[in-house]
Amino acid sequence: MKFCQNLLTNVSILFLAAGSVIGSNVIEVTQDNFSSVVVDSGIPTIVDIYASWCGHCKTLSPIWDKLAGAYADKSSKIQVVKIDGDLNRDIADEYGVTSFPTLKYFDGKGNVEAVEVPRDLESLASFVAKKTGIPSNIKRRAPSAVIPLFDDTFDKIAYDPTKTVIVAFTAQWCGHCKNLKPTFEKVADIYRYDSDSVVLAEVDTSGIGTSELIKRFSIQNLPTILVFPDDDSITEPIKYPGGRSAENFVEAINNVVGLDRNIDGTLGFAAGRFKELDEISLQFVTASPEERKALLEKLDKFVERGVGSELNSAKIYRRYAEKISTLGAEYITKEIDRLSAIIKKASTSRAKTDEMKKKINILKTFALTSETDEESKDEISRDEL
Repeated sequence: MKFCQNLLTNVSILFLAAGSVIGSNVIEVTQDNFSSVVVDSGIPTIVDIYASWCGHCKTLSPIWDKLAGAYADKSSKIQVVKIDGDLNRDIADEYGVTSFPTLKYFDGKGNVEAVEVPRDLESLASFVAKKTGIPSNIKRRAPSAVIPLFDDTFDKIAYDPTKTVIVAFTAQWCGHCKNLKPTFEKVADIYRYDSDSVVLAEVDTSGIGTSELIKRFSIQNLPTILVFPDDDSITEPIKYPGGRSAENFVEAINNVVGLDRNIDGTLGFAAGRFKELDEISLQFVTASPEERKALLEKLDKFVERGVGSELNSAKIYRRYAEKISTLGAEYITKEIDRLSAIIKKASTSRAKTDEMKKKINILKTFALTSETDEESKDEISRDEL
């Protein structure tokens, strides 16, 4: 019996010296073994310095468990560690911890740095992979179309005068934010190929590097959604007033930005078109040679002064006007048929489908005339493929 007790005691001592793994692949350490497990081990280590009473820490905990699980078969090359900084104040003080959780990366060569990335599984795994060159076993999702913003990157994105930027201020502990996230991601993906006109972005206020933004915009309730219009005359953001379903967002963005997306991501009949350019194309087919020359000059001016999506469309209007002048009005039908055939191919990418659909929408305006009655114009415009 005494032999068994001694054996258990010795095993316990060894277990504590190495750091304990309880219920997950995360190594739990204390200030007594922190140096041996983390600092002097020679193994790259990512550390969560937490407090048991901290809400943010509780939110991070299951993510940290998954991160450790993702590297469970590579523990000799990368360690995922946690330490209660409230109970182990010597460690917290040594590494300048002023809030919980604080994440640190030890490269195994004596260097330490703060982990300043969003605290989701993919971002943390990506950080580890970049630092160590060791891939995780996490299945990667398609890159999010929502752009993360921080104190030092915010102005460059949000105040871009060429596009409307919609920013959601969120926090990982916020239940309403968690409900918003999949919807916001879906809407961002719907407008993924309209990034020259509209961008959806997020400020994670529970992450590192966002404290100045919280003060600057007086963020008190979460989530808060602010709209930064593509208008130099508007210096302050507008609080998003609409509903928070995907349908609400799509309707609002289409109205504010002048786009025409459907909830499934496809383009509507107005996509790619601009009223002033339509006014030229409506006159073009029936115009005399001299009148066409004047209309082409107008299109040239649009190309010269256009920016973003308007410039792209102006170039298409201009090219089709030139083609019609050379090949005749029958070119319109032939080209619409050709583009429609491309869209119907299963191999056609979404970006290519968008491009073809915009061209078809523009071509159809040349098929109309300024004398066409409004009902006929509307009917042709609604003619979806």
